[in-house]
Amino acid sequence: AERIAEGDVSTPVVPRSAGDAFGHSFARMSEYLGEMADVAHEIAGGNLHVRVTPRGAGDRFGVAFEGMVANLRASARENRELAEQLAAARARLE
Repeated sequence: AERIAEGDVSTPVVPRSAGDAFGHSFARMSEYLGEMADVAHEIAGGNLHVRVTPRGAGDRFGVAFEGMVANLRASARENRELAEQLAAARARLE
């Protein structure tokens, strides 16, 4: 738990038994954080085609990532359009 609190989500969490409800929930939470860290890594690398699927309306982390990716895609699209407009304007001036 301490390593996860410090940001290391690579450490596997193993429940103590089949009936360890807390351990299973903690393992699922750790897996989720690892998945979201992978998504963040992809976005940081420039991959805006990454799919983010919130686990529900209460998934603030997933909903925020989904919105962030949508906004970044829109910004990238606008930048491409502006670059095309600048290139066209430059061609007209030459």
